[in-house]
Amino acid sequence: MPGGARGIGRAVATALAADGWRVAVAARRDSDDLRSLRDSLGDGHDVALCDVSDDVAAGRWVDSVGERLGPVDALVHAAGPFARAARSTDDAAAWRRVFADNLFAVVGLAGAVVPAMRERGWGRVVVFGHAGVATLRPPPTIAAWYAAKAALVCFSRALAAEGAGRGVTVNCVSPGVIDTGGMDAETFERMAAQVPGGVAGRPEHVAALVRWLLSDEAAHVTGAEVTVAGGWDLPRSVYKTG
Repeated sequence: MPGGARGIGRAVATALAADGWRVAVAARRDSDDLRSLRDSLGDGHDVALCDVSDDVAAGRWVDSVGERLGPVDALVHAAGPFARAARSTDDAAAWRRVFADNLFAVVGLAGAVVPAMRERGWGRVVVFGHAGVATLRPPPTIAAWYAAKAALVCFSRALAAEGAGRGVTVNCVSPGVIDTGGMDAETFERMAAQVPGGVAGRPEHVAALVRWLLSDEAAHVTGAEVTVAGGWDLPRSVYKTG
């Protein structure tokens, strides 16, 4: 599971471990958050440093996870660094980095684990989009990130089609305004005010959906994009009050 050191990823990793999954987490950098996650998960799990946007490093990580924990039954890609620019055309190199982190890393990891899932007849893949990308109306300052997330939805549906009938489901979870502590207070309050009721979601709300998508109960759900946004992505006329 790339991206599990904090925020939504950490909530997912913790919830899955509590459900009895043997969890492997990869993070690009060492940090207090990563070390505390390692301590909280305890034995029987794996927390490692790996840049999953590097295909070679990601492949080695997957191999090492297989050696220590056994075959990979589920891939949850929670990494997806947010990038902001002054204008949509500011930095072509930044666009490549955003796509490497948010899209190409998923393509590489899926290639490393999904074929074996199909052979075994069971597997789960969950990726993370963003509520509202389906409108294809990105703010110019975050156009690269929106474009990468929209492409990820397309890729997840193509991968779902390949896994259909082989016991492998692939779904995209698209959070809205979630209180992860990653925004400055002013921005967060402004965004939360746009959610019906003015209440942001919590990482645990997202983790609950991921837990279900990885279960046998969700065996007939694949190729879906499910938003966890409290209505934030709905047309304003739907919930306008006063």
